[in-house]
Amino acid sequence: MTAPNYRRFAAPITLAILLLVATAAARELLSVRSTWLGYRAIAPRIATVNYYGLHHVTVQQLQSSLHLKEGDPEPVHIDSPNTLMQLVRPLSGVETRQTVEARLKQIPGVLDAVIVTVQTGEPHKTNLFVGISETAPAIALLHPTGSEKLTDSVASLYDRHATAFGAAIANMDPNFDETDSQGHAFFTDPQMRSLEDQAIAFDQSPANLNLARQVLRNAADPLQRRSAAWLITYAPDKKIILEDLTQAIRDPDPEVRNIVTRSITLIAEYANQDPKFAVRIPAVPFIEMLNSLTWFDRNKATGVLYALTESRDPQILIDLRKGALGALTEMARWKAPHAEDAFKLIGRIAGLSEPEIENSWKGGPTMRERVIATAALPNSGN
Repeated sequence: MTAPNYRRFAAPITLAILLLVATAAARELLSVRSTWLGYRAIAPRIATVNYYGLHHVTVQQLQSSLHLKEGDPEPVHIDSPNTLMQLVRPLSGVETRQTVEARLKQIPGVLDAVIVTVQTGEPHKTNLFVGISETAPAIALLHPTGSEKLTDSVASLYDRHATAFGAAIANMDPNFDETDSQGHAFFTDPQMRSLEDQAIAFDQSPANLNLARQVLRNAADPLQRRSAAWLITYAPDKKIILEDLTQAIRDPDPEVRNIVTRSITLIAEYANQDPKFAVRIPAVPFIEMLNSLTWFDRNKATGVLYALTESRDPQILIDLRKGALGALTEMARWKAPHAEDAFKLIGRIAGLSEPEIENSWKGGPTMRERVIATAALPNSGN
């Protein structure tokens, strides 16, 4: 009996296998493309494009590498896109933050770059902020290495509060509000308020408060530091925690900096309302933050400085003009609503009264540019 000749079957079998592999790959390709196209259909659209950190690099240079404009879908953040997703993405017209930032970093003179999207007041619209750094960071960050930690139940309060905040915003409750009259935030949402009350109860114990302060200063785990930063903002005596909060604006974690800077803003506003509550909040660290690559640093630092300049302290205004007039000018020219507070700080540097600043803002770009030019004069504000 003649042995079967398997070679005659090899080619058809190989072809069939290749056909199956190709079919599966095609299905996967279509599935991934469908995913990207689905995202493109529902993604928030860019309402405004805003720039900061430019000194020698021009807006035109950034635009040539940005490949994003008003009306485009918001770039998506992907932690670990697989190869197929990377290959198919350009076909969908959807950008990822990583690819955009990588292109910006290739521009001569750009050391680092970041893009941030911030939701507008309208559904499905965001403001895009494009930031670059042309020099090394001016602020030396601290890097805690300690093992201090809060218990899991206490550490979870911050995450639960943040989740409740997100849910309250998503529900678009017209009665959702915040009051800061005691130097810390109270929200009307029942779940958030319950967690805030737990933070207050925790801080009533000097031992608990001291632990949270040590965690904020020393813990290597940024999640622990975030929780501690939020917890101590509800301390009954704000003077005790002010130094801890001020040191933490040099924390390497942007979210920690965001929490503590917002807290300092509320304390500064509280001090403005109650003359008996005498605290000294240094302005220089927040002036330095106005030149940060991190958008949230700039945003929150503006809030602190707005509160600190309410009394028109001459030295703070001099320091502000010297250290951050360029950054404030960039921010005041943004198309996004976040430009207003930066412009008002420039108005104070220029020596304008609050009604004059308000009228100039409402007067539009031409009037605003006059105020900016006045603030840049050598004897501005005197």
